[in-house]
Amino acid sequence: MRVLSLDPTRRTAVLLGLLAVSCLSLALQYLHRPARSKLDAATARLDRLREGSRHAEVGAVVGQPELEERLREYRRQLDALEDLIPVASEIGVLLRAISDAEERTGVEVTEMRPETLDEGDHYDRLSYELAVLGSYHAIGAFLAEIASLERIVTPGELTMTAAGTHATGDDGNARVVASFRIRTYLATGMHSMGLAELPNNAGAPSP
Repeated sequence: MRVLSLDPTRRTAVLLGLLAVSCLSLALQYLHRPARSKLDAATARLDRLREGSRHAEVGAVVGQPELEERLREYRRQLDALEDLIPVASEIGVLLRAISDAEERTGVEVTEMRPETLDEGDHYDRLSYELAVLGSYHAIGAFLAEIASLERIVTPGELTMTAAGTHATGDDGNARVVASFRIRTYLATGMHSMGLAELPNNAGAPSP
């Protein structure tokens, strides 16, 4: 195990860097936990709306005005939520948006690996494992950009480690490696329409 230098200035800088990384990790987990909860809640709500819409259609057939209005409201809400879910052809666009966020924030995406599709009744969950190298400020900005994309894409399960030989960037700031997952949803059965053309490391730099 490497022992910290006895130089008080360097020792203080290292300890402050470790403290900052720990604080960032806790803050990001706190900020993105609500986003993951909202994503799960939105998916569950879509399922309920679909079921409610089906029942409302049955009632509307026999001419009940209140059920017809309920059906219209269900459809409005369903359309609004489904607008947030990407179609298969938009996955490539989302990956390019992540690549653009990488350039804007100054981080380096060192790994981007797709995971096995999690198939559901109405929606399939698509996830990628990412590893990102950068300062903790830049990584925080990168995660914030991902979470604010127009379609539902949420980062989660964040872990941060020291960057080893790349511990200091050209600007002199300490750098870390952030590992996390990003998740989005597709309508069930749509993953075969366009995703097969995507490379396994889409958006990741060459080794």
